[in-house]
Amino acid sequence: MRGAKGGPAPAGDAAERILRAVREGTGAVVEGDLGTGQDDLAHHALQGLRGTAHVVLIDAAGEDRVPAAAPLGSFADLTHLVGAVAPEDLGDGPAAVNAVRHLLARQSGGLPVVAYVPDCGRLGPDAVSLLANLALAGVLSLLAVCRGHEADAPNRLCRVAHLERFRPHPLTPEGVAAEVAARCGADASPEAVAALWEASAGNRRWLAAITEDWLELGHLVDSSGTWVLSPGPGPVGDRARREWRDILDSLRPGPRTVISLVALAGSIPLHALLRLADPADVDRAHESGLLDPGPAPVRTARLRGTLSARTVASLIPPGRSRELLGLLQEQLGPDAGIPPRELVDWKHAAGTVPEPVEALAAARELLEDGQPRTALAYLELARDLSGTPAFATVEALVLTACGRAGEAWEIAAAAWGPAPPQGPGGPAGGLAEWAELGLAGARTQALRGIHGEGPETGEPAAVLLARVRDRLGKAVDAKPGAGELGLGERSTAERRRLRELAAEAELLQLELAVGTGQHADVGALSHDRPDFPPEARLLWQALAVEAEVMCGRVHDGLELGRELMLQPRFTFGRSVSRDSARRHLVHACAVSGDWAEGADPAAPLRWAGMVPPAGGAPGGRAAGPADILRACIAGRNDGLEREIHQLRVDDPCGMLPLVLAGSAQALAAQGHQAGARKRLRELADLAEQPAAWLVRRGTELLAACAEALLGATEQAARRLLDRAAEDRRAGRTSLELLVLAAVVQMGRVEAVPLLADAARRADGRFAAACRDLTAALVHPGGQRASLDGPGLLVAARTLQAMGHEALAAYAYRQAAAAGIPRSETEDRGHSALAPERLPAGGAGRGPSAVHPAALRPGPVAGAGGRPRSGGRSVDPFAGLTGRQKDIAQLVAAGSSNREIADALGLSVRTVESHLYQIYARLGVSRRGELATPGPTGR
Repeated sequence: MRGAKGGPAPAGDAAERILRAVREGTGAVVEGDLGTGQDDLAHHALQGLRGTAHVVLIDAAGEDRVPAAAPLGSFADLTHLVGAVAPEDLGDGPAAVNAVRHLLARQSGGLPVVAYVPDCGRLGPDAVSLLANLALAGVLSLLAVCRGHEADAPNRLCRVAHLERFRPHPLTPEGVAAEVAARCGADASPEAVAALWEASAGNRRWLAAITEDWLELGHLVDSSGTWVLSPGPGPVGDRARREWRDILDSLRPGPRTVISLVALAGSIPLHALLRLADPADVDRAHESGLLDPGPAPVRTARLRGTLSARTVASLIPPGRSRELLGLLQEQLGPDAGIPPRELVDWKHAAGTVPEPVEALAAARELLEDGQPRTALAYLELARDLSGTPAFATVEALVLTACGRAGEAWEIAAAAWGPAPPQGPGGPAGGLAEWAELGLAGARTQALRGIHGEGPETGEPAAVLLARVRDRLGKAVDAKPGAGELGLGERSTAERRRLRELAAEAELLQLELAVGTGQHADVGALSHDRPDFPPEARLLWQALAVEAEVMCGRVHDGLELGRELMLQPRFTFGRSVSRDSARRHLVHACAVSGDWAEGADPAAPLRWAGMVPPAGGAPGGRAAGPADILRACIAGRNDGLEREIHQLRVDDPCGMLPLVLAGSAQALAAQGHQAGARKRLRELADLAEQPAAWLVRRGTELLAACAEALLGATEQAARRLLDRAAEDRRAGRTSLELLVLAAVVQMGRVEAVPLLADAARRADGRFAAACRDLTAALVHPGGQRASLDGPGLLVAARTLQAMGHEALAAYAYRQAAAAGIPRSETEDRGHSALAPERLPAGGAGRGPSAVHPAALRPGPVAGAGGRPRSGGRSVDPFAGLTGRQKDIAQLVAAGSSNREIADALGLSVRTVESHLYQIYARLGVSRRGELATPGPTGR
């Protein structure tokens, strides 16, 4: 269903600037790669000339050039097109200029004349000279388009005719979201926006075609007013095929062959491509902007846009596919470096039946790339291998990834024996197959344990892992020729495979411990395993980071995580390994309590969700949990709503319960009681849905906070206190700290000493802020007889800067109760809402209530969380940068953050970030201290 705002989205400022240049007579040339949408910008400008100009199309094929693709849309309704004016008919000299001048004067009807050149590469020197003379004489204005593979032509035209040059850039994800919303009449989910951005490579024209195709084919569906993706890979539609057919028709035979080879291969090493095709043709294909050579040092060519290869492959006739496949096998042999999936697809396109071994390798590749549903189809092509350990291993792993753990265990248990058999390659070969199948069964049982299901049948994962590790350990440690268990005289590849399996078994045991909350068992292990393969080493380090942070060693854990994420090797490796590692880093950031984002690139929530770009092309979407965590922390229910719509259709990571709980808390905090209760009911209906251990704990915490805001404070607090006691016994200090902080913000005084004790056992900024907060509160067993108002104010601002808005609001209320003036606990009339001022009806009753107006921006204290003592220097703002001094002076004059932002042309968030640094440098804790007169009399 199309929304009321259906239709093409606006082109934006670039098209308006091009149109202005053409109307003013300056003229414009739009240059760039085929993949950046320069045609669209030119055509948007032409649409703006409708009825106000006489457009002359300058376009005809020379003898040595193939015809260009048909222009987007029809220009017949703009004005008369002078088809007789072709480049080869344009002569040179005053006679030619006068002849064309008279011709245009007769046909233009007094309207200004615009000459549209859809391809500068078609113009010869005479045509360039004539058009330039006409433009310089004021007879016409030029609008030209330059293709990337004709880089010299526009420079000639620009130089002679003095045209203004425009180079469009691909759309950003934000731009894609705006285009989709304008075209479909409603917002799309983050997952849908990311998929469209990757499929179109940011090209406006491709984006329009793919969006229409996915709407028509039911891959992009409306879910309660939000466009979401259906499960499975994005389909190829007729509009995308037409776009690529036009592009292929516009290319010369050589570059067209290069594009076809890369499309059929999916991705191909650049050195192999240069052996298959003329290097000059490869260069032309690259210059067209369609080909992405990949990042150095490993150059692997692929087409821009994740949907492009499958689209082009669908346009190649079977005979041509067989011809290119024969060329590949003849020139490169079996070492072509073609991914298994693409090789199977290529053989299908060529009408050749792939070998079962190739289909099984393709299924394994898809599994490692995070596409288990697609892998099931390729397993059917390898069904002839059913009954072999290799097939059973892949099938069990694929079914486990698809959420069918029970079936997966039955398959693994039926094919796995108590001892390794003699494989076709001797003891090492049989042991490798036996160990791999055993690890598949162990992973199935481990996943059931992590998701809280508990293995109903078969051996527990720990037992299976112990048996496999014992056998592999003996084989790896044994000396050559040491009987049955030794590696004997096996090849280097076999030895390496057994060592990889031993590392995988050790890593799986670590995943099981972290996934079931046994972080204390992991925290004592080494943070790095340089003896592991790259993917296993990456995941090991990420698991160690999560365990380190969970056990309360937050500072060291976050430092390790930041260094790990910023390493270049994070862009390589298997997709599943990268996603798992990033997910564990997000978990570490979540339990650290340091939720600040701001402008600091070292803020955990900034680096944990990063996806390093690969060669400047759109990359995979940042891990969903990072985006969800941000929305939950900020209480952005609109963002959570879009996530809910997508996850209801497809939830591969089991995140829907967490998002529902986050939405319930956000709605309750905003006073929408009915909406919050509805979300909690939906959450109760999902009680049996499997989810990871930490996701379940996060869901419980957010749901308890929502229930407290709805009036059930006693039950929620009691449940959380029980959980905190469990965390304390298990050594999960950081999670204990978060749970107790939630109880304290509900106004439960008995939790304050527990929070103080947990804060003493942890480090990091959040633990320090909790120590400051508890030190300023009155609680049983404490040493303070009255509230410390200034200390509470410092703690409130620190907590707010770290994203703990509800706990900060509680501290602000306590500071107000301690006698801190309203001017210090409010921001231009918005105060921390006291319980008696909250809406009636249960929501917000009690000390835990938080209103968005209470959560105003504010800076944090200096180092140590306390104002520094001592007098100011002669210059009260010494040590600040120029921009910081400007902001400090405006604060001293009584300006609010919004007024400062408007005065200096900054965003409020940037002003807040500067204030954070100003307060730390000057050692002050409140706005009023910036206005305190110093020795200079200020």
